[in-house]
Amino acid sequence: MRAPEVALCPAAVVRVAAFPLGRVQALAEPELAARARAADPWDMSSWTSYCEAYAAAIERSRGRLWASTADDPAFMRALTLGNPELAASAASTVRSPRNKRVRHRETSLYRHLARAVARPEPNGMWAGVALARVGEGEGVSCRPATPRCAFAPDLAPFVAMFAALAARPEVQARARYKLNPTIRVDAGGAAFRLPGDAALRRVAPAPALMRAIAALRAAAPTFTRDEAADVLAAANFPAPARVEVVDLLVAQGVLVGGLRFPARFTSPWDALEQAARALSPADAAAWRAAALDLRAQCEALGESAPTMAPAALASALAAAGARVGALASALGLGEIERPRVALRCDTTAPLDIALGRDLAATIAATAAELTGFTAHLGMGGALGPALVDRWLGAAGRDLAGFEPPPLLRDQVTLATWEGLGEELGPELAARAAAWAERLTTCEGDELVTPAPPAGGGDTPMGCLLFTIGRASGAARGGVAVQADASHAAVSSAGGPASLGQAGARIDAGRLVLRGLVRDATPAFARCAALLEPEGGPVTRWLCEQYARVAEVTGVDQAALGFAHACPNVQASPRFVPHLVDLWAADGEAVDLRGARVERDARTGAPVCRVPGRARAVAIHGFTAAQPPDDPCQYLLLVSSMRTPPQIPRGDRLGFRAEAESRRHSPRVRLPGGAVVRTRRSVLVGDDLKQWIDAAPGPARFAAWQRLAAERGWPELVLVHRDAEPPLLVPRDAPLAVEAMSEGAGGSACITVEEFIDDAWICTATGERHVAELALSVVRPALLARLGAAVAADQRLADCA
Repeated sequence: MRAPEVALCPAAVVRVAAFPLGRVQALAEPELAARARAADPWDMSSWTSYCEAYAAAIERSRGRLWASTADDPAFMRALTLGNPELAASAASTVRSPRNKRVRHRETSLYRHLARAVARPEPNGMWAGVALARVGEGEGVSCRPATPRCAFAPDLAPFVAMFAALAARPEVQARARYKLNPTIRVDAGGAAFRLPGDAALRRVAPAPALMRAIAALRAAAPTFTRDEAADVLAAANFPAPARVEVVDLLVAQGVLVGGLRFPARFTSPWDALEQAARALSPADAAAWRAAALDLRAQCEALGESAPTMAPAALASALAAAGARVGALASALGLGEIERPRVALRCDTTAPLDIALGRDLAATIAATAAELTGFTAHLGMGGALGPALVDRWLGAAGRDLAGFEPPPLLRDQVTLATWEGLGEELGPELAARAAAWAERLTTCEGDELVTPAPPAGGGDTPMGCLLFTIGRASGAARGGVAVQADASHAAVSSAGGPASLGQAGARIDAGRLVLRGLVRDATPAFARCAALLEPEGGPVTRWLCEQYARVAEVTGVDQAALGFAHACPNVQASPRFVPHLVDLWAADGEAVDLRGARVERDARTGAPVCRVPGRARAVAIHGFTAAQPPDDPCQYLLLVSSMRTPPQIPRGDRLGFRAEAESRRHSPRVRLPGGAVVRTRRSVLVGDDLKQWIDAAPGPARFAAWQRLAAERGWPELVLVHRDAEPPLLVPRDAPLAVEAMSEGAGGSACITVEEFIDDAWICTATGERHVAELALSVVRPALLARLGAAVAADQRLADCA
C-alpha cells in the first residue's frame, strides 16, 4: 500500500488573540469615508464641512480607543507586561486637549491594540495557546477550559551575570575550551571567525602560532587551559611561554568555549539549575536562593495576575526585578543591565478544542495539495533549493575558512521575485514570470491555481500554518465564547456542544494558509513547557518522527546550540539526542573539526559530514530563535534546509508587475479551496508619494480613501511599511489611518493586503477573536522514497 503524502501530528497548537477584533472594527467611520472620497479641496464650503466631520469622527474614535485600552484593566495588564513605560504614561495621560504628546500616545495605543487583536502569536497576556486534538469526533468541538498563567524570569540578566562570573580567573581555570572549528591554516597564515562576527579574521603565519594550532588540532576535542598547556609542552614549547600562549589563543579567538550559560534547556527554570551546577558552591547557593524566591513569586503571580490591578502587577514585577538586582550584589557584580520587565508570562487560551476526523482529512489533503503546489508551481519550491545551491556550490563548503555568498546581505525593501530570479537562476525566474503574468491578467478578485502534480517536498517534516475560514452564518449561531475578566471561555445556550451541531459555525473546506514551513517544531517548542510540562502526545510524536527520519535516511538529527539575545525563546523539549554547538566546548556536542556541508549523493539533501564520524548530521533550529549574524551557523543549518535569512520573508516579497499596477492583485487559492495568497496592492513611487505628501489629517485620509476606491481595498487591511511588521487598519477608520501613517514619510514601499476575517472564536455577546493553528506534519511518501534511495545506494531520482 502506498504511503500517504502527509500524516498529521495528533494535536495542533492553537494561538488565540486575547482581545476581540471588534475593538478595532469599532473605529471605522464609513459615512466619513464616503465623504472623504468625494471631498474637493477646491470647494471651500464642502471641504470645510468635511474637515469638521473629520474632527468630530476623530473625537468619537478617541473615546473608543481609550475605552478599549487605558480604561480596560485586562488590556493594561497586558501592556504592563509588554511595555511598562507606555502603560504608566497612558494611565497618567490627560486626554484633552489633543496636543502632540497625546497624539503620539494614541498612536502607540492604537498600534498595540491592532497587534493585540490581529496577531495571536504567544506574547505575554496578548494571546493564549491551546492544543487542539486532531481526528477526534466530527466537525470542530470547542469547550471551556480553565486558563493558566505561567510566569518565569527573563533570563537575559542571568546570562549577563553568568558571563561576568565566567570571566573570573578561578572559573576560567576549570572551564573547557576547544580549537575554533572555523580555523583554516595555509601559507597566508590562519583565517577564522569569531562568534557573531560576520567578517573573516586573518592572522599572519607566525611559526609559534602555526605549531600551537597543529598541536591542539591533534589533541582531544576539548580541554582546560592547563590541559592545553600540557599539549604545548608535548610540542616542545618552553615552560614560561605555555600559559601565555594559551591565554593569547583564548584572547584572539583561536580557542573558543569557556563557561557559557546553557543553550539547551526545557524551561527557564531548567536553564537556571543547569547554570547553578556550573558555579562554585558559594555562588551556586546564592543563585539557587534567588531562583527559589523568584519561583515563589512567579507561582503567586500565576494565580493572582489575571485579576490584579495593573498598578499592583507593576509593583510585583518591580519586586521581582529587585530580587534579580539583589542576586547581582550578592555575587559581587554590582549593577547589571536589566530588562524593562523582570518576568515573562505565557498563558493558555481557555479552550478545549478538537478537530474532527472530517476536518483532519481536509487538512491532510490541503497540506498534500500545498506540498505539490509549492514543489511544482510555488515560488518557495524554487527559492529554497536555489538558496541552498548558492550557499553550497557544486561541491559543498568547508566550515573552516567559510565565506558566505554575497547575496542580498542587506534585506532590500524593494526586492522582488523577478529580481531574485535574476540573481538565483532560471527556475526561479521562470516561476516569477509565470506568476506575474497570472496576477496581472486575472480580471477577478480571486485566481484559482492550476491543479498541481501530486507529491513533492524537500524535507520529511514540516509545519502547516493556517486558520479556519469563518462560515457566513457564524455570527448568528454556533458555539459561543464567554469572556471573563481575563480571557475568553467557551459556553453556549444549551451547554458545551460541537460547532457542527450548533450550526454552520466552521466552513472546513476553506482554509487560509500561512504556509507549510520546513521547521516542524518552533511553534510548539515555544509553548511546550506550558502545554505539555511533563511531556505528552505532541512531544512524543515529534521525537518519534525525528528518530524515524534518522533511521530511514541514516542521517543523525541534531539541535543547534547558540547564544541568543532573548534566551527564553530557546526553551524546547529534547526532540533529538545530538547537539551541535559551534562556539561552546560542551562534551555533549558533536566535534566539528573538519566539518563540511554538502549534498548527499543519493538523496540530494544537504548534510553535514565530519571526519571520523560514520553518520552524517542534519542540524536543526528547533525553536523560533534565529542565530545572530553568523555565517557559519547559517551554513550548518543549511543541512536541514533552513535557508539563511539573507532576503525578505516570502510573504513580504511582491512582483514588479504589482508595483506597476494600479489595481489590487487577486487572491490566490488552490483548486481544493484553500487560500495561499491574499489580495494586495503595492504602493511605490508617485502613488506612495502623493499619499504621504498629503497633509496629515483630513487631506491624507481623503487621499487614502481615493486610493482605496481605485484599488478596491476591503474593509480590513494589513499594512506593511517596508520591512516593519504588518499593522491591522480598518480602511474607514481615520484614527487608525493617522496612526499607521505617522512616520511613514521615509517609507520606500507600502503593501496593503486584505485581512481575511478568520476570527472564528466567537463570544456569547458576538465578539470574535482571531485564532491560527500550527500543525506539525510528516511526509511518509517522501520518507519512503528517501529510504529506498539509501537502501539501494542509488540517486533519489532513480528510485521515483
